Amino acid sequence: NGFKSLVDVADAKFRELVFEQTKATIRKSLLDAIDRERTGHYVDRDLLRAVTLLLVEMGRENEDNPLCKYQEEFEKELLVTTAEYCARISAKWLSELTVPEYLVEAEKLLKVNVYTEE
Repeated sequence: NGFKSLVDVADAKFRELVFEQTKATIRKSLLDAIDRERTGHYVDRDLLRAVTLLLVEMGRENEDNPLCKYQEEFEKELLVTTAEYCARISAKWLSELTVPEYLVEAEKLLKVNVYTEE
């Protein structure tokens, strides 16, 4: 019939009016929360997971790469901040810990995929 469904129109408007206007704030808030958790503070992982999954959902219209919004709007910056964090914490551990203690801490650090897995 040539008309888009109400759901498709609503999704498009949400992307345009909400997501596009708030994506920088969303990214900063996610990264700040992850940084707080890395320093031992409590964060609501369910909320982080929900917001992360929203980023995935925003890319679903791209059939070739449904993760495009997650990758463009969050993953790139997450990888940069994670590399910076790992470099800082690794240098700190190297100066303070024995090799076996360092390896234990490094192994803990590698178990991180808590924001997208259910």
